[in-house]
Amino acid sequence: EVLDMSKIEAGRLELDEDVVHVGELIGSVIRMMASKAFGSGLKMEENLDENLKLLRADQRLVRQILINLVTNAVKFSENGGVITISAHMTEDGRLCIIVQDEGIGIPSDRIQQALEPFGQVSDKADNAHQRGTGLGLPLAKAMIELHGGTLELESALGEGTKVSIFFPDHRVI
Repeated sequence: EVLDMSKIEAGRLELDEDVVHVGELIGSVIRMMASKAFGSGLKMEENLDENLKLLRADQRLVRQILINLVTNAVKFSENGGVITISAHMTEDGRLCIIVQDEGIGIPSDRIQQALEPFGQVSDKADNAHQRGTGLGLPLAKAMIELHGGTLELESALGEGTKVSIFFPDHRVI
């Protein structure tokens, strides 16, 4: 993560673009993360619109974005919670992928801090499994921005977090 962030900040991370099957990619990330979620007593669900389009993007980076977002969702969710990954086309032709959890959430006044490199929201994580580098969200944000897209973070303390990434319409095939 530190290496990827350094490359991004130096403007040296280039996209290796190809056609990405979003539904298949989400399915592979869910399979990859299922044991981690199950081990934490969490359920993972997917909700994909039938009309999903293909995407011209860097598949490795899109996978990394999703892994980072799901890892955070697992890390900050309580036993018995549900993590949902959904994808749909927006009315203006963008492709939107959402990772939503029912976890501990982020106080509204700390959301911007969570998006900064090394900007962990909690000075001391409640549990050892909640510690990390503080790079997951900033990397996801930087990687979607490399694609010309955006990341939106909505969260409330005790109510969970919803992260939406939007790929611009010119990337939709």
